[in-house]
Amino acid sequence: MVLIGGATGVGKSTLATQLATRLGIVRVVATDAIREVMRALFSHELMPTLHASSFEAGSVLREPPSKDEVVVGFREQTAAVAVGVQALVERAAMEGTHLIIEGAHVVPGFLDLEPWRERILAVPVVVTIEEDELHRSHFAARASEHTGRPSQRYLDRFDDIRRVQRYIKSQALSHGVPVIANYSFDRALAAIIDLVMERATERTSQARISGDSRSERERASGSPPASVPAIEGGRT
Repeated sequence: MVLIGGATGVGKSTLATQLATRLGIVRVVATDAIREVMRALFSHELMPTLHASSFEAGSVLREPPSKDEVVVGFREQTAAVAVGVQALVERAAMEGTHLIIEGAHVVPGFLDLEPWRERILAVPVVVTIEEDELHRSHFAARASEHTGRPSQRYLDRFDDIRRVQRYIKSQALSHGVPVIANYSFDRALAAIIDLVMERATERTSQARISGDSRSERERASGSPPASVPAIEGGRT
């Protein structure tokens, strides 16, 4: 399971799609799709932040906060969407399905992956674009590919989008989640693939060491060796 977080316009969706192709994963879920489902269940009056974009959620808060309303609104929206993301993670863990989740709401500290650590290999990563102008250019490129996404709307709130990115990055750094700067699409994709392969290799090595230790204990005690459950290397 690969979880790709990052602010609007950093290339999460494109990276997730290409990553799925390279790794042979057929299920890619965007957290915006989860938010859309939740919007159908909860009215604007009940949960207003669900009905705004991630970088605009602060503008619909019932009570304007004393601190940064952009981050406060984003946190409130992320906490709500994380409930749906968590349910998706749990189902994938129980079914043993391969999955990529991408979106602004994949924020370190809002999901609890520990209960499923033995059943899934979860690889979280945060994607950023450090240079302002490069980040701006992504919105123009996206507008040319998707007529329903006019770039001006995002450029008008560009400072807020950058503020959200700084918050997501700070969460990643404080929780030990890798941050990959998307200066080059090919390099960013290669970095994520390398990270997934590294984590998979670590898991396999840990399983082998655990199995060897168990066999040694059984030989020392004179007990017949017990079979060691195989780790499904492809389960992510």
